[in-house]
Amino acid sequence: DKCASEYIEGDTPASLFNRFNSEFSVTAKKFNGLLREMAKLPAVNAKSGIDLRKIIQDGGAVYVIGSMRNTAVVRMQRMLLIKIIQLCEERDRTVAKPRPVVAILDEAKYHISKPFMEGLGAARDKGLSVVIAHQSLQDLRDCPADLNADAVQGAVMENCRLKLVYKA
Repeated sequence: DKCASEYIEGDTPASLFNRFNSEFSVTAKKFNGLLREMAKLPAVNAKSGIDLRKIIQDGGAVYVIGSMRNTAVVRMQRMLLIKIIQLCEERDRTVAKPRPVVAILDEAKYHISKPFMEGLGAARDKGLSVVIAHQSLQDLRDCPADLNADAVQGAVMENCRLKLVYKA
């Protein structure tokens, strides 16, 4: 709460970490650790860049090169997906049908989280289509401990109307 209330226009995770590290290392250790993690990622600390809201509104494409092993990058990939879902949710769907948005999640098992599961269930209503690429059904079961593997696999199978299977 303190970090959000004392946010200054132009702050980055790195500047917030530098400002609050000594206090948060005592009062909010886990938050401080996550903020430190974000502060180390150059892409998250950029002072300028693309406007996701504008791209969703006007159209365009964003290609994100992520990671399968760097936990900080995987966490940011999940946060980016949450942001895309939030931006799709905030569009006014009562006036007109919103511009379609497509998120392609390659190696989907690295994107699986509670917000991913919630977003998958409600995506179509928000004008969001999610393409989930994975190597096997077992990949879907390889999910975080706070999720039920059967529920994850079932949700993906139920919410993905089109399925394409091939063998190389």
